[in-house]
Amino acid sequence: MLEVAIFLVNLPVAHDDWPGKSAMGADLVGRIPLDGGGEVIIVSRTAEMWQESLPKSGIPSYFRGKSKSDLQEANRIVAWGDSPDGSITFIETILASEHGDAA
Repeated sequence: MLEVAIFLVNLPVAHDDWPGKSAMGADLVGRIPLDGGGEVIIVSRTAEMWQESLPKSGIPSYFRGKSKSDLQEANRIVAWGDSPDGSITFIETILASEHGDAA
């Protein structure tokens, strides 16, 4: 499987270095400078796919005032892509199935 991590950094990071380079064995995908300083650093690594775990037991607990029905709102996705003006657009939204229900 391919894991991707996005780091928001506000300290200088050498151009030949990035978060996760040594500890995670991550490869650099890209760097995006931020107005006002700092940058977004995107890295990836290939990892072995998880093995299916044993069924979980117990009673789930939720944040105060939340219930199982609130989980539909919690399924979210982040995507990004190049815009025609050369900038990169990030989109964060609810993840829904093709039937209109939250996945």
